Amino acid sequence: MTDIRMLDPQLLLVFEALIDTHSATLSAARLNLSQSAVSGALKRLRQIFDDPLFERHSHGLTPTQRAEDLSTQISEVLLGLRALASPHAFDPASATGTVTILATDFAIATLLAPFRARLAQEAPGLKTAFQPFSGADVASVRNLNTVDFVIGSLGMLPESYSATALRSDPLMLFMSQEHPLAQSAVSVQDMIRFPHILVILRGNTKSTMLDDLLEQQGMARMVTTLCYSFLTLPILLEDHHSLAIAPKSLANVTAGNLIAKPSPIPLPDVKLFAAWHHRAKNDPQNIWMRNILRTCASWPV
Repeated sequence: MTDIRMLDPQLLLVFEALIDTHSATLSAARLNLSQSAVSGALKRLRQIFDDPLFERHSHGLTPTQRAEDLSTQISEVLLGLRALASPHAFDPASATGTVTILATDFAIATLLAPFRARLAQEAPGLKTAFQPFSGADVASVRNLNTVDFVIGSLGMLPESYSATALRSDPLMLFMSQEHPLAQSAVSVQDMIRFPHILVILRGNTKSTMLDDLLEQQGMARMVTTLCYSFLTLPILLEDHHSLAIAPKSLANVTAGNLIAKPSPIPLPDVKLFAAWHHRAKNDPQNIWMRNILRTCASWPV
């Protein structure tokens, strides 16, 4: 049986960092320790738990099954310790530091202005760092666990993270003001007569719910262009001939250069979520930031 007196919180923090980053170098930077200190801590952890815990491979440190099994328990222990160490209240006016948010560029574009304005008013000492995130492979993002929030659709977020809904955004059919359909209602037949630009946010799939619904009716659209950001649509739609499906709030960041019309085939809304690591569950600043994000995301779309 492991002697509980050997479980120094610093060792548990090193374990958590190694689980999150799979790298001794990144763990050292995150904890503001030297690499030799991290290596020493790992050596002690291996002795305590009588297991290698992390094995070195070409892509970094891979946790053993024993480490995976310990991960949840150690997270719970650290969660309790963080709750004990957290202040009873958070004062935005005196807060300092940097809030780091990993988000799709579209989420950044639609949240950045109201979010920064709110911080400037209520928490002027807090800086904001937005990092772009495509969502194509969330598991491969090495700095995922070093950010305060990850923002995107639910399928783009880490399954182990806690999440809160920010807003629901209707999907619309976008076109340029000079498009032949700009001044008329659009039927399904109209929609499939023109080429489409498809935005891919996850993986390499080229089939969407719209394509599936069209197939059920024995129809198909012409997808002639693939891109990886909704923010490129204003430029790509300048051919005055193409169409694209995008969230309605895209209209708020295009300076009125595009026209948005209801899709002739009803589509479900896109839901935007903010997620955070379980270690921040009871953190007063993180809780305050969640409320700010929800408020800023609720601006009219």
